[in-house]
Amino acid sequence: VAALQSLGIRVVVVHGGGPQISSMLEKVGVETRFEGGMRVSTTEVVDVAEMVLCGSVNKEISSTICSYGGRALGLSGRDDSLLQCVKKINKNGYDLGFVGEVETVNTKLLNELLDMGICPVVSPIGTGIGDEKDIAYNVNADVAAGRIAGELCAARALFLTDIAGVLDKEMKLLPNLSCDDVDGLID
Repeated sequence: VAALQSLGIRVVVVHGGGPQISSMLEKVGVETRFEGGMRVSTTEVVDVAEMVLCGSVNKEISSTICSYGGRALGLSGRDDSLLQCVKKINKNGYDLGFVGEVETVNTKLLNELLDMGICPVVSPIGTGIGDEKDIAYNVNADVAAGRIAGELCAARALFLTDIAGVLDKEMKLLPNLSCDDVDGLID
């Protein structure tokens, strides 16, 4: 990121932290479960996710970019209503709790930071809208990144992960997927 900044490229980092969240949930004794491939987010789960993502993970990434000569500022999706969300309704009828679907991205904030040469490092904890503005929502990091990239009309979106990809039942990598394939796998 620091190298890209030195070339004049504007970069926004959106990160997740599923393994770190799971580890902390286990340490503090908060039960977690997944429905349809998504973490069910009770108030307690969101509290832990916010602590982990907005605290240790976000600040570590921001600090590391700075230590390599870049400029970065760690943000939560709740800061300045960066990621305004509504409760995500799972199409299969699962109540996922406080899992958010991004309705609005505060691109003004992101562009102001980018114009100052600062890389926004965004943790995917969003905020509610209107009467629900004080509600914290857990947002899928990949979905948040895609939404931010789209709203900023980004020239490129790069996703980094530590997993091989989507696997079939025999744990073999699926090299190609259509939207129908994804829906079938989720079902």
